[in-house]
Amino acid sequence: MKDNDIKVSVILPAYNVEPYINKCLDSLLNQSLKEIEIIVVNDGSTDNTIDVIQKYKKYFEHILIIEQKNKGLSAARNIGLKYAKGKYVFFLDSDDFIDTKMLEELYKECEINDLDIICFNGYYYNDSKDLKIIREANIDINNIYCGINFLQDLINFNAYLPMVWLNMYKKEFLLKNKLCFMEGVYHEDIEFTPRAYILAQKVKYNNKPFYYYIQRKGSITKTKSNKNYLDILKIIESLINFVDELKNKKINTLIYIIITKVLLTMYKEMNCIAKNDAYYIIDCINNNHKLKQLEKNIEKLQKKDWIRSTIIKFPKLIVKIYKIGNKNTY
Repeated sequence: MKDNDIKVSVILPAYNVEPYINKCLDSLLNQSLKEIEIIVVNDGSTDNTIDVIQKYKKYFEHILIIEQKNKGLSAARNIGLKYAKGKYVFFLDSDDFIDTKMLEELYKECEINDLDIICFNGYYYNDSKDLKIIREANIDINNIYCGINFLQDLINFNAYLPMVWLNMYKKEFLLKNKLCFMEGVYHEDIEFTPRAYILAQKVKYNNKPFYYYIQRKGSITKTKSNKNYLDILKIIESLINFVDELKNKKINTLIYIIITKVLLTMYKEMNCIAKNDAYYIIDCINNNHKLKQLEKNIEKLQKKDWIRSTIIKFPKLIVKIYKIGNKNTY
């Protein structure tokens, strides 16, 4: 297969996923769409992940392996994007897997409608092989949205999720808008996904659950530390800087709602870190002048969003309430 024939580039960061990567790669090798490349970025794995990948490379010529010292998920995705040759790009986590018809169906839909982004659904999947739908969304699957309106609908239907692996992107769109992942932080999708939607001209929703998200202990999303919360502060700063440049009240409002949701979730979870650390992070938020300025430049909020924005003004109370209701102590 020539480089020009590649329709989709799958970017697959891999770090110590030896028990999971077989199932992930099997789901890619068995795709009904054959004109794909798999870019595996081995992010300094210390187990036998790379040995498993090398075995698969024997059977699929369009597996490209990139080796780097451990730099994190964002850096691995960014380097993978630089090497991508496909018209469309999909970022897959190497401990998850996808439906074997996914890439073909999404590719055809992107081509027919000349999409920048196609968004879709998935399942939560655990060791017991129980399936739970990730997103209950009453989104019009026939409509082609501009990205801002799509983001607004997701928020209005309480269906907004930041996970980058619930989207496939036109590579040209990402490169033209210089969309890459914020490096050195956890939860990079929280920073990336709103920017991508806002900058997109044509977005469509496919409600099929193509993605299987493996819920496992020890993952970044399950394990919380001071760094998780300090990184969220950096992400909020980045999003505020992004909307500052656009000077659009509707966009300000959407980003503000996303930030309030992130903050409420963060405050609920902060009973797992030391009290002084939690209060330091809270004080950083309370003293953030840019966030206060953003709040002054938004449209009138819907009732549910107004209630949330009011609740987060009492973060220490939220932390105390969830501490009482949780067995973890400071």
